[in-house]
Amino acid sequence: MIRHRAWRMLPAVLAASVAALLTPAIAHAAVTSPHAITAPRAIAMAQRPDTIAVAGSRSVRIRPNDNWWYCGPGSGGYQCDNTDPQATGCWSSRVYVASGNATYGNSLWQEQLWYSTACGTVWSRLQLLRGTNACGSCYLEVIRVNQYTGDGYTETDVGSPGGYLYSGAWSNQLYLPCGGSLVGYSKLWNYYYGGLGWSNYWHPSC
Repeated sequence: MIRHRAWRMLPAVLAASVAALLTPAIAHAAVTSPHAITAPRAIAMAQRPDTIAVAGSRSVRIRPNDNWWYCGPGSGGYQCDNTDPQATGCWSSRVYVASGNATYGNSLWQEQLWYSTACGTVWSRLQLLRGTNACGSCYLEVIRVNQYTGDGYTETDVGSPGGYLYSGAWSNQLYLPCGGSLVGYSKLWNYYYGGLGWSNYWHPSC
């Protein structure tokens, strides 16, 4: 009888052991982005609050619970800050609104500001105009700020010291409400040399 009960308990024991082994791998996959240098960081996807790992009989959330997942076409707002315009669907209603040029080495770059009409968000995109397609130790930013006082300065960027940005890279997005005095602009800068170029200020009309 004792042997029979132990045999019946074996599937449950094996299931618990597998769950314990898989939990660290799931957590690692949720926080790792392989595209952090050459493409927008997948922060939004890594922070999905419905991604869970099982520990015993309890469900444990890998990421802090926030409201980023409410960002999307028709649901713009400050919950969109620092989310990926592609992952949220805001990319599909993008329009090109501002740009500036920057020279680095033998390359001429254009930092572009894009706006989502469905989400009310802006983000930056990098475009190579001439030269070598690699911007070493560069960062591409999108910035939101009060154009008169400098208050409310908010930025999100993509890049890293020692890494490279390539043509087509884009940043995460920021919400930019219409009206008022908040503006958005794109900026390309280098970890060692500082600012390389900026777009003009832009804000949506209501």
